[in-house]
Amino acid sequence: MKQVNLLTLLLCLLVYNSSFAQKKNNLSVDQARALSKEAFEFGFPAVFIQNQYYVNSYATKAVGFKAPINQFAHSREFVDASNRQYVGNNVDVLASSASIDLSEEPLVITIPEMGDRFWLMQFINTWNEVPAVPSSRTHGGKARTFVVVGPEWEGDVPAEMELLKVNTETTLIVLRLYCSGKSDYKEVNAIQDQINITPLSQWGGNYVAPSYVTLKENFDGNRDVNEIVMSMPAEEFFNSLNKVLLKNPAYDADQSFMEKIAALGIIPGEHFTFDNYTEEVQEAINQGVIDAKQAIGARVKNLGELKNNWILTYDMGRFGTDYNYRAAWTLIGVGGNLLEDAFYPTTIIDEDGEMFDTNKHAYKITFSKEELPPVKSFWSLTMYDIKSYLVPNDLNKYTVGDRSDLQYNEDGSLTIYMQKDRPSEDKVSNWLPAPEGAFRIALRLYTPEEQVIKGNWIPPVVQKIK
Repeated sequence: MKQVNLLTLLLCLLVYNSSFAQKKNNLSVDQARALSKEAFEFGFPAVFIQNQYYVNSYATKAVGFKAPINQFAHSREFVDASNRQYVGNNVDVLASSASIDLSEEPLVITIPEMGDRFWLMQFINTWNEVPAVPSSRTHGGKARTFVVVGPEWEGDVPAEMELLKVNTETTLIVLRLYCSGKSDYKEVNAIQDQINITPLSQWGGNYVAPSYVTLKENFDGNRDVNEIVMSMPAEEFFNSLNKVLLKNPAYDADQSFMEKIAALGIIPGEHFTFDNYTEEVQEAINQGVIDAKQAIGARVKNLGELKNNWILTYDMGRFGTDYNYRAAWTLIGVGGNLLEDAFYPTTIIDEDGEMFDTNKHAYKITFSKEELPPVKSFWSLTMYDIKSYLVPNDLNKYTVGDRSDLQYNEDGSLTIYMQKDRPSEDKVSNWLPAPEGAFRIALRLYTPEEQVIKGNWIPPVVQKIK
């Protein structure tokens, strides 16, 4: 009986594979191109995050920004303008990051007493969304023990632990800790040293993370993730997507779309190969990927509402079924914070809609007393060059904010000056040094007030100093 069932199963699989290959071969050139474009946009976060996971964990031991799987890597001090490894470097917090594997068993994460320090531990899933983010906003400053489980896990949670469930097995963690500057490094580093990951089966023992692990084979962990993914041939990309989807399923809301792109061969666990297609259809699939990359690049320029010439994004980490939008954010910003935790307006244009150019003008932004950034934690304004790198300057000053020694105007308003040349001495405290030519500035509002979340607070326009 078992033999008959096995033969029957094999026969069914042969019939299925044959009919499925026939269906794929019947795709027209136009259908293949359109489906390829849509499937690439849909799957871009999954393939990108998977490779980010590999890059972040490409280390034999925890050092610098990288650590083996299920271990934390800690940034121990703020970067300066000489560090061009990452765009948009943050000089408000020190970050600890991890790539975790939940396929074998749950993991226990312990964090120490934080007091009144701002902190958040953001979980980033395969789709660049945020399924969990415990923080000072939600949990206060007491020491915590979390048990983190994957989408398939079922079991009892130990009484002393809080359950955190993530919906994909490929998961990244970024834990941000407020740091006031060099004088605060020692205290923040001590907190980082008490943040631990332990397999649930080892909890209560004397677990020590491996001191050395082998690197992932056939992978270059020193390449930029954007470069890895954007240079992938279409066949490799879609085959990678099918592999990722096997253990990191799409959402329920995506099921009708998954049925649609199955005609192209996008099926969890299936081997995607060009052998199933004519040369004309192969070329159409390649062209569809080119179309998708162009569409994602175009969307990068429009990632939020434009008000007072600031780009305002209110749905980070919750992209829904707008796959082009989700792909564009993934390309430039893995792990965007939820609005409740942080709000990041950004701009490159002034009051007249012209791009900033310090060869032509100096600039200023004035917050009235009533429109200072409304936050429960803190806020900052950071200067970047047009490529989003920190700007070298004699003061090594990259940001100003409510923790800075700023001079307020007599009416309680605040003016910040942005220019390449040093201003008069009475303005130096409020000077944010700018590069020569174009630049970008980013506001960061941590734990914004309700008026920000509801869209009732908008940053003032940046003005030319004439």
